[in-house]
Amino acid sequence: VYLGCGFLILGVFTMLYIRERRLWIWLEPLDPDDRWADTGVNVPPYPAYVRVANAAEFPRVELWTESLKPVQSKTNWERGYIAVYDPMMMYSDEVEVPKMPMKIRGRGNTTWEGPEGKKNPYRIKLEAHTKLLGMTGDKDWILLSDRFDPSLMRTALAMRISRLASMPWTPKFRIVELYLNGAYAGMYYLMEQKEVDRENKVPITVVPNQTASGYLLELDNKSDEDRYFRSKYFKKKIKFKDPDPNEGTMSAAQQQYITEYCETLEQKLTERAFTGADTYRDYIELDTWVRQFIVQELTMNIDGNMRLSTYFAKDTDTKLFIPFCWDFDRAFGNASYMVAEFRVPETWPKGWFVRIRGGDESDSEYSFGFRPTWYQYMFEDPVFVARVKELWELYRPRFNDLPVYLDKMADYCKPALDHNGQKFGKNHASAIASLRKGLLQRLEWMDEHIRALEPQRYNPATGAYEDLN
Repeated sequence: VYLGCGFLILGVFTMLYIRERRLWIWLEPLDPDDRWADTGVNVPPYPAYVRVANAAEFPRVELWTESLKPVQSKTNWERGYIAVYDPMMMYSDEVEVPKMPMKIRGRGNTTWEGPEGKKNPYRIKLEAHTKLLGMTGDKDWILLSDRFDPSLMRTALAMRISRLASMPWTPKFRIVELYLNGAYAGMYYLMEQKEVDRENKVPITVVPNQTASGYLLELDNKSDEDRYFRSKYFKKKIKFKDPDPNEGTMSAAQQQYITEYCETLEQKLTERAFTGADTYRDYIELDTWVRQFIVQELTMNIDGNMRLSTYFAKDTDTKLFIPFCWDFDRAFGNASYMVAEFRVPETWPKGWFVRIRGGDESDSEYSFGFRPTWYQYMFEDPVFVARVKELWELYRPRFNDLPVYLDKMADYCKPALDHNGQKFGKNHASAIASLRKGLLQRLEWMDEHIRALEPQRYNPATGAYEDLN
């Protein structure tokens, strides 16, 4: 009897940990091999959604703030209510998630305009784990506006590439119409919040105030928060996400441990430790860095070159890895300032970006003006270059389905795209056609240039690679 009760209590506490991440009890670590598995194989060309006829039938999220005023802040939560409707069961077999309490605040950097903004992104927190539109039950959700994307399809396309390239986690999403305090706000992405969840999201186990823990970090050079360290060799601003010193879950010893780990990795890169017993590869899960490069370079993501929205993770039984990719509204040629700001010789759909431009910080130490990031050193390593070529060949046949996926998603979402276009004066169909054309040209360019890759040394004085002597 006592033994049975013990197992029952263990099971309850285990579930509490997984769902709340407030109580901790030792769980068997995931097999690292499972985390790096090739999950992108046999993914269908497109999802099997039900096509609806008009905006009235399209899935929608309705939000109300208690004040019935626009959301005022990115930092302060406001209470309110949420209801979710899928009248034609486009995404799932649930027609309605009834009205329930929630909290809401703004989110984002340049996408956030404040309470008077035209199309702001939001973060919402429910009181209980709830399945929404067929996605895994959770409390924390994001509403992405993607107002800078004229096609409104870049995030969907990038997440599909991430999935095909077998990133450890690809955030799930559903495209919805959003109504805020009764007023139509536009077409949005209802998306999983980027956070630690050992089973469903970032696959690590965080142990508060113990160095033997998982860690989630964010590289964000625009961050003005105080919970970060600046790396010793590459001067990168790396933010502590989970555990978090501001929430009392991260000790000084933990901060020191993960800071020194990252700095040792950087040291090995700057020493060009590519061979021997102790190389930079002993500190990273190599394939996740290759996969991240393929996703970011294929999309030519201006925020994907280790300056913004780049996440690192480490568990007790893993090296440092890239858990997921994020922030693609300025990708796929949607950054007209790329040439002027980064002085790239070519731009979308041709040319390297992530490979040749690291970050966006000017530095007098480098006459060209850009401090390199880790990738610029990795491309001198024959092992890394060979793996880029190998994984590109593995994933490339899967990418042939991307135009079909884009066409199908645009067709599924046509009622919402048309409604959004009417409100904001946008021609989304034309932008999607341009995106599709550029994608095909980009794939062709990547085929030629990845297959021709050889290890080269990056010269920060010129911003170019040179052949090894």
